[in-house]
Amino acid sequence: MPGNKFKKERWLRVTIPATRYYEDIVASFLVELTGSGVEFAGEGVTAYLPCDSEISLKIKELNAFLRKLMRDNTGQQSLKWFGKIVYEEDWSESWKAYFRPVRIGKKIVISPSWEKYVPENDEIVIRIDPGQAFGVGTHPTTRMCIKWIEKFAADREKEKVSGWTLCDVGCGTGILSIVGSKLGAKMVLAVDVDPVAVEVTRNNCIKNRVEGRIRVVSGSIDNVEQKFSCVAANLTGKLLRELVLDFKKVLLPGGWLIISGMLDSEMEDIEAMYGKQGYYPVGRDRENEWGLLAYTLNDH
Repeated sequence: MPGNKFKKERWLRVTIPATRYYEDIVASFLVELTGSGVEFAGEGVTAYLPCDSEISLKIKELNAFLRKLMRDNTGQQSLKWFGKIVYEEDWSESWKAYFRPVRIGKKIVISPSWEKYVPENDEIVIRIDPGQAFGVGTHPTTRMCIKWIEKFAADREKEKVSGWTLCDVGCGTGILSIVGSKLGAKMVLAVDVDPVAVEVTRNNCIKNRVEGRIRVVSGSIDNVEQKFSCVAANLTGKLLRELVLDFKKVLLPGGWLIISGMLDSEMEDIEAMYGKQGYYPVGRDRENEWGLLAYTLNDH
């Protein structure tokens, strides 16, 4: 979440009313266009564009995307976008209208930091303030990643392996890093190229009292020299292709690589690419139009 210097900045709130047929495709495009998260509400999919020197170019890209989508899917819903100028404080408050506590997997509950949630039985509560970063547990890719990190932690507990580590690539709000820490990771590295995400992650680590166990750094994984038991990356299909070799440099033998953020239609291509690079499949998952793949390194 930006600091106070951004408080008076203007943003273009872009909303695209979309049926389920289009919703995930539209959301994926808006994530890439804006570099941040999107809102799913009754009125459609919403994203925010800063009113800066690049706004005209971004609008052209948006219009071109919608035209191509209509050409490729004739007979489906006709799509158009609606815009409204808002200020930073309006955007921050808009998250609170739809973000409610949600249980994911066996015992993880994601709750807004401003709401009081009393855990039941063995529930682990992660308190998140999203600001302008991506990842509050409402998106299918975030939910799937949380479930698979939980599976990894359970697998390590079953095998009586202690002291596992996690690298969260493209940490967004830090939600996956905090989940890993709460599930027993002795050390977590959260990495993101977006300084906004880095600040949001640090703040959320403090809210969850895990700042001493999570190291948050700005940048890519190119400069990371450590290797980790588990590497989680909730990115776009394009980035997952680009980082296929970089992941190998930071994954310990026998560790898990959990990747998501790809559309279901991209899974086959990405699976083929990772298979050629020596990754061995651990499992796969799907939710709506989104996919997740889990790997370990194939050293045989």
